[in-house]
Amino acid sequence: MMEVKIIFYVLVGIFLGPVASLAITPVFWLLRAWFYVPFIRKSLQEEAERKGNVVEAHLLKSHDIRDSNGMPTMEEMGTYSYEVNGKSYRYRLMSTTGIPETITLYYIKNPRKATLDNDLGYGESPWLKYYLVIALVVAIATFAVGMMMG
Repeated sequence: MMEVKIIFYVLVGIFLGPVASLAITPVFWLLRAWFYVPFIRKSLQEEAERKGNVVEAHLLKSHDIRDSNGMPTMEEMGTYSYEVNGKSYRYRLMSTTGIPETITLYYIKNPRKATLDNDLGYGESPWLKYYLVIALVVAIATFAVGMMMG
């Protein structure tokens, strides 16, 4: 009888972990964005500069953003191009204060996720790692609580 109970709690934990993690991971990411990233942004920028992960992007085209009625809004969008190790990438910038001809972009590991200095830390977030760790913790906690209560 004890073996059936253990198998039941293991299966519940295995199935509940990934499902619960779908809800918990975005909350964890949001808390990270609000309370952690703003405090480490300067060190991330220094790390990118130290590694040489800084690129100049040049404006390719820009246009006004229009609302659903076709009326112009106060925003503009610019498409920029930059190159890292011979490979070309694009970056889109939306602004209400004008679109500059060149911008400086930073990245930590992935040049495709290069971004402005004030957005550094948001784009290269390890979502999958968060999801897997949270799923494992929920599965283990479900098994442990089930065994203690049952």
